[in-house]
Amino acid sequence: MTQFFHTNKTIPYPILFVACPRFRKCSNVMPREIISEKDCEQARRGAVSMDKPFPVTDDYLDRFVKYIPEETIIVYVFTLGLVQYVTKDGSVEEEVLLWVMYCLLQILTPIAFYMEGVRKWQQFVIATISFALWAASYGGPFDLIKGFDRMFVSTLLPIYSLVVALFKI
Repeated sequence: MTQFFHTNKTIPYPILFVACPRFRKCSNVMPREIISEKDCEQARRGAVSMDKPFPVTDDYLDRFVKYIPEETIIVYVFTLGLVQYVTKDGSVEEEVLLWVMYCLLQILTPIAFYMEGVRKWQQFVIATISFALWAASYGGPFDLIKGFDRMFVSTLLPIYSLVVALFKI
């Protein structure tokens, strides 16, 4: 939590991180892009002055957190509830809205990562697959597919997330 400017309200850091671009640039918030040993070595070779700190290689937990596209997951969960609230169950409008919403957010996932400063294609791919698994675990348009088993995806999601964080890109 942090004190927000001149008010007496406290706001959690994640909300400030998403809502305030200046907070991201001025604070010690971890960058979104994975920092590998190769990145650290390039920074050491290219360093002109010693007054700038060298980046530190991301550990397992950092990679685990950075691969999860929480921005698009939050929007997906919100719009999923909204669409299901304003439409009739099983209507054509609901099916179309759910699929359009999913496809749009699937496309926006790598764009959101790019806007956060990510430039590694491997991280784009991992985050895009992560979003697909997260979205499927919540159901929505996937529940409309005959034979779809949300339990299988919900079991696969943590396994994927834990294993993919082992990879150092």
